[in-house]
Amino acid sequence: MYRFNSANKNKFLYNNKFSVDLYSLQFSQASYKDFVIEDKFLEDIGNSLVSFDKTYPVRIEFTATNAKLGYYLKGNISYKLASHCSRCLENLSEKVQKSQFTAFFVDEIDKNNDCGVYKLYGNVANLEPIIFDTIGLSIDYSPICSEDCKGLCAFCGINLNANSKHKC
Repeated sequence: MYRFNSANKNKFLYNNKFSVDLYSLQFSQASYKDFVIEDKFLEDIGNSLVSFDKTYPVRIEFTATNAKLGYYLKGNISYKLASHCSRCLENLSEKVQKSQFTAFFVDEIDKNNDCGVYKLYGNVANLEPIIFDTIGLSIDYSPICSEDCKGLCAFCGINLNANSKHKC
């Protein structure tokens, strides 16, 4: 789960492109509002085989609801991944992924809280930790190009899918 530290704390509070002001929801219980935010997300997510495509914008579509003790958010995040087969290292087609999320924003966070509970700064909810958590948890960190992928030769590193008669 994404955690704030003292070095990046101020970066995330109010002037973030993925922050949303929920002030208009505070006056009536069970009121809700739909939001759409689309922008580039520049944090690193993934590993050497699967990486988050920073050139493609992240799109967050969600509904925020006043839940008396905080704000409940439910929606979808669309993003693009660039990946390589974990067996033969060939490029896999890049495709837009869509992941669902739910989150609860509160003023005070209990240290023993469950996942999906985030800190509210006044009436501002920062969605960057939600993006980081949702994408990070939905990535397949060992993708393969096909079930019958033969991988690489253990001795010389040649792709065995392209050279089926190869023998070292």
